[in-house]
Amino acid sequence: MMEGWVTTEAQRRCPPLDPGLQAIAVHEASGTVSISATVTGYQLSHLSAATVKPLPGPHAPVSSSVELVLVEDVRVDPDVVTLYNHPDVQAELHVKEGSGYFFLNTSAASVVRVAYQEARGIATVHPLLPGSATVLIHDLCLPFLAPAEATVHVSDIHELYVRVVDKVEIGKMVKAHVRVLDFYKKSFLAKYFAFMDLKLRAASQIITLVALDKALDGYTAAFLVHGTAIGQTSLTARVTDTAGQRISSTQQQIEAGRSSNSPGSHHGEALLKCVPVLASEERVSTRPRGREAGSWELSSCHGAVRAEGSLSHPEPPRAGRSGEGSPEAPVSV
Repeated sequence: MMEGWVTTEAQRRCPPLDPGLQAIAVHEASGTVSISATVTGYQLSHLSAATVKPLPGPHAPVSSSVELVLVEDVRVDPDVVTLYNHPDVQAELHVKEGSGYFFLNTSAASVVRVAYQEARGIATVHPLLPGSATVLIHDLCLPFLAPAEATVHVSDIHELYVRVVDKVEIGKMVKAHVRVLDFYKKSFLAKYFAFMDLKLRAASQIITLVALDKALDGYTAAFLVHGTAIGQTSLTARVTDTAGQRISSTQQQIEAGRSSNSPGSHHGEALLKCVPVLASEERVSTRPRGREAGSWELSSCHGAVRAEGSLSHPEPPRAGRSGEGSPEAPVSV
């Protein structure tokens, strides 16, 4: 017998006419306990009352024992779960404590289907339709005030959320994170993304995307965003629901550019591309005038030309000298 787990209270609880009965009080502990009883002789008063003559000679002791399994009330873990509405999705509810012999049913048989695996102590839940249901677990061998309960939500995809910074440096990488929300505005578990065909796409090729196996938590998909060329683009996450319908997130704008410390990004620099209107005329040459950023002068041109480009700090163009006796050629910048 394991001391401290059970105590006998025969003197206080048992009726005086039935001294062979002893009450057992269980302490707050679980485990297995063995209770033994041994008879070493007979009370003559009992034999006389039963009109039985005692046997001659000494009597060998008689013993018997019983083993008790002390358990807590049945409970289930987790007690709240959200399932993506897909035929290949399932959730496992771990049934703990109790006698081990249970009856399971649901409050809405059209929403989920439950199968109990007694050997593993696991109830497998399969979604059928969007909605909510309660899984009830009844202990068949122990009295209980109420069955253990687990609430199961089944939902389709409601929306997607993309989180990413708005700028990435050329040659550098940042992370983009994607979550998929259900109709209850809660995030689906990341393990369901494989059933949704989750993708993150860029609108142009100025950035490249690489999916990561590890994410911040069990609800987020992570991607590496690598800047490859200067420009602006957008990121969009897409999934496919059970009915085959494509669902997209709101576009997230992102810009790829050079760092202010990168070569070729000096303040006031600009590139002008001059295109002659007449093929026979000379091109306009541009060169910085002095050390003042953004100041330029144009050399002489015969005929009209067109200059394409931009200046960080432009000044009105200066007309170059034309040929002797010829009017100045008009130039637009």
